[in-house]
Amino acid sequence: MTKVILSMNNLALVIEDEVPFHMIYDVTLKSCGFDVIFAQDGQQALDILVDVVPDIIFLDMLLPQVNGEVVLSYIQKKASLANVPVVIVSAHNRFTQTCHLRSIDHFLLKPVRPDELRETALRVIPHP
Repeated sequence: MTKVILSMNNLALVIEDEVPFHMIYDVTLKSCGFDVIFAQDGQQALDILVDVVPDIIFLDMLLPQVNGEVVLSYIQKKASLANVPVVIVSAHNRFTQTCHLRSIDHFLLKPVRPDELRETALRVIPHP
């Protein structure tokens, strides 16, 4: 018989197509007490979000397959994700103007430093 053990940590979904950045997210967020899962494109993110409700989402806007604006719109419209904060992470400041961020959402400009990730994650989810 296989036992399923659920984690007591909060879950962070990182939607980022640049794989070298995954290690920064992984190490930084795990050091804050998060479990981390990754989507490498917008379609993979949408597929994950059908069944998974993370505690926080880090979203790159320029993604292959389905862009970040479509993913953000999906998140904001899906009832089960209504209270999940999204941290937009982009090298393009224009997304602060074009994306309709909710009061629980945040924006970080790339390149993001680990201390910025840590500070934002702990501000949004103070007790992972």
